[in-house]
Amino acid sequence: MTDKKDKPNRYKVIIDTANQSEDQDTAKKEARSVKELSPPIVEEKSPPVKRGRPKGKRSDPNYEQVTAYIRSQTYRQTKIALLQQEGEGAEDFSELVEKLLTEWLSTQKGENLKT
Repeated sequence: MTDKKDKPNRYKVIIDTANQSEDQDTAKKEARSVKELSPPIVEEKSPPVKRGRPKGKRSDPNYEQVTAYIRSQTYRQTKIALLQQEGEGAEDFSELVEKLLTEWLSTQKGENLKT
């Protein structure tokens, strides 16, 4: 007769297999909980390329909005003359006023030096 100790226990094989799968499930759960507790990895992205219009004079701290009263006909004729200028070098109204005021200031400095 064969000894019972020599025969492999078929139930033991089933139980061992079940225990191994439970150990693997526990390990997977622990790995998931570690992932959930750890802070998310954030990739640093370069700042996006800004689209749309460039900043204008309104948002530029070197410019200040002013109000002046001029005759309607003078303003209308000035707008027409500025619109008739063509190309990239065409001035807008504020650039024209800036240029004229700068020229006037330079003449005022010259007069102050003479007196």
